Formats: sequence, C-alpha cells, structure tokens
Amino acid sequence: MKVNLLLSSIFCFVAFTVLGQQSDYCSTPTLHFAGDPGSEILLTIENTSANTMQVTAESADADAVDLLIVIGGTGAAIDPAEETAPGSGVYFVTLTWTGTPPTDVLLNVLWSKESFGGNWQLSTNDVSIPFDATCPASVPCDLLITGVFDGPLSGGVPKAIEFYVIEDIADLSLFGFGSANNGGGSDGQEFTFPAVPATAGDYIHVASESVSFNNYFGFEPDYTSSAASINGDDAIELFYNGDVIDLYGVIDVDGTGQDWDYLDGWAYRDSSVSCPSATFDIAEWTVSGTNVNDGESSNSTAETPWPIETYSPPVQTAPTDNAPDPVCPESDVVSIYGDYYS
Repeated sequence: MKVNLLLSSIFCFVAFTVLGQQSDYCSTPTLHFAGDPGSEILLTIENTSANTMQVTAESADADAVDLLIVIGGTGAAIDPAEETAPGSGVYFVTLTWTGTPPTDVLLNVLWSKESFGGNWQLSTNDVSIPFDATCPASVPCDLLITGVFDGPLSGGVPKAIEFYVIEDIADLSLFGFGSANNGGGSDGQEFTFPAVPATAGDYIHVASESVSFNNYFGFEPDYTSSAASINGDDAIELFYNGDVIDLYGVIDVDGTGQDWDYLDGWAYRDSSVSCPSATFDIAEWTVSGTNVNDGESSNSTAETPWPIETYSPPVQTAPTDNAPDPVCPESDVVSIYGDYYS
C-alpha cells in the first residue's frame, strides 16, 4: 500500500528562487534526486487567481503519476490532490489564501508513480516562488494548418485549406480559422468547427464550396465555408479559444510577389513541423509558385499536384534510461529512516 511521506527513505532538498513573474516550473522536466529516469515528471507551479496557486504533476512517460502531495504553502489552505480527468494521470493541488497572499510562497512537492509499488517519493524543500509567478499560456499541439490551395477552375475554385489532427480532440469547436485578405490584417475567427471529436491522424479539409472540390480532388471536403474563399495573397490564421495558434502568411502584408504567394497554386507544410506556431516561418513550407494550377482540371493529372494528405508528423521516440543526473549537491541530500511498508 502507499506509505506516507514521513516514511520515505531518502529525500533530495534543493533550494530554488524564481525571479520576476515567470515561474521556473512550467511543465518543467523534473527527476528523482538519484537520476532515475522512471521518476521524470513535468512539474508546473503557478499563480491561478488573486488568492490561489496550483501545483500540477504529469508523468513524462507512460507510467502515470498516482500520488501528489504539497505541504507548506506559507499559510495557504491546501486541497487534496485531484486528477484533471479520470484516468488522465495528471494531478493538481490548489493552494488558497483567505487573507492577503504572501509575496513569496514556500512549499514542498512530493509525488510517486504507479510502477514503483507505492513506496517511492521525491521531496523538494525550500521552494521559494513568487505568488504572482505564472506560466505562458499553453498552445495545444492538437491541430495545425498543413496546406492552402487556390484552384484553376472557373471562378478560381476549388479554394481550400487542409488541417491535420495531431492528437485526439474531444471538442473540435474550440478551434476555428479566418483569412486575412489582401494584407488588411486579421479579420478574426470567421469559421468555427462544429462540436464534434476528431481523431489523431485525421485530415480536415474546408473548401469554399463542394462541387468543384470534389471534381478536382475526387472526394468531398469535410466542411464548406465562405471563410475558405481565399486568393493566393491571403494569409490564414488558426484559432484556439479565440487566440491565434498557427499561421500561414503574414496577415498585414498582401502576399502578391511574396515568397509565400500561392496565386493559382498551393503551399504545403513540411512534415518535420510537429506543432502549430503563431509565428510564420516560410522554411516550414513548400510553395508551388504562382499559376502552376492554370489549365489543370484535376489534382491527379496536374503537372505540379498539391501533395494533399501527405503530411506525416515526426514519430515520437520512447523515453530511454539515458537521462542525465540532476544537479543535487551532496549537502542537500538527507537520509530519513523509518518503517517500510509494501
């Protein structure tokens, strides 16, 4: 059975000081003092409101965290650990102050994992972190733009945008996109995906209409929207919860003559890119050049076809046992002896 922290055998005490308002713990890889790679977690400690802070622990591998303990807290009431979702293996602890919170908070963090049998824990002592320390807003690595297309058929169709689902998405309506036309700056989110799940590995195509898309590519687009009525000089923004997380082109620049110009052509994302980015980098893209679609009637017979549905994200490598030893001075290692239960 799981033993209490007071029965742990050895702890590594390390003092930390975080300056300014950014926390030193923002999904930060953290190891057991002896460098056991199986102990690695992603640790976050940050302010969450005017009177609360939160400590979150997530395993860095498939061996889930099953215990999180926070003690100290400079006068805070500390809630029992909760799991973010049943079976997620991600635990958080909330610290709440009823009066004025301190400028700096001292706390201890301990955790363990399922495979260890319940008797292995790590403690960090004298963690001093500003109460107002926060982490940058996280960008979900779930969906990204993989292609844009400006067609050659009558009326300049099909016009389409391809997205790729990197991780399973429970609610696609958290995402949407917009086109920034003719260098006029952002028009905001013009299309919101429906509230449906999406599966990792899915390609999602949004076209300005379906008939020409089907005629040219041989299958129906997933969605149609006037927001996909793009020309080769228009930038595309992908939104998550109203914030831009991915981008093709420069929103306040007319793309005509730019290196990202895809007039009567296309652009496609390099498979080495594994997450969206709100900073546009032309090096992440292959651009066909302008007018390569002129005179073509289908993608399958085109001289320079759009490489539709060819994006393939990098394969994630499994954790190894070659993790470096953490920095833990000998003077900070304290042995605590007590009864051992299993």
